[in-house]
Amino acid sequence: MKKRLIVLLLVLGLGLLAAAKREEGGEGLFHQDQFRLKAPEGWIFDDESLVESGGELVIYPRGSVERSAKVKISAHGDTLGEQETFEQHIEQARQSYKVDSPLTKITDRPELSTESGLIARVLAFTTLRKSGLAGQVAFILVPPRQVVEIELSSKPELLNDNLAAFEYVVASFRLAE
Repeated sequence: MKKRLIVLLLVLGLGLLAAAKREEGGEGLFHQDQFRLKAPEGWIFDDESLVESGGELVIYPRGSVERSAKVKISAHGDTLGEQETFEQHIEQARQSYKVDSPLTKITDRPELSTESGLIARVLAFTTLRKSGLAGQVAFILVPPRQVVEIELSSKPELLNDNLAAFEYVVASFRLAE
């Protein structure tokens, strides 16, 4: 009986810890706690759902479930290759969108500023298929060689309604203290 009680308390405790990682609004850490982002009000900050697929965090509207959300903002950090430049990294990302879907239209968008004073280079993308996907991706160079990518993806008809949330998240980027 005592053993079952301990197991039950452990399971409940783990459940409470997991729930704390999915919260509405607020801010959280990602990429080994090096970087910080904020989720807009009415959006869920979730740093658990993408872990299995190698992602670091996802933000989605309240009432959605990560796997089926029609709109998502995801973020992850990376390190530039030894000889790779920031420009080359962005160009490789541009090409990977084309490889994934050759009928993808990619355009440069205006840069965005972040709370940390860093500048985000932004690309917009739209797949030109019937089951299309649209979005924007911001690339932030964190000296000396870190790159953060923050991506909004949605159905094309939902994109414009969610650009303000994307810009809010990008603008909130800062280094953890």
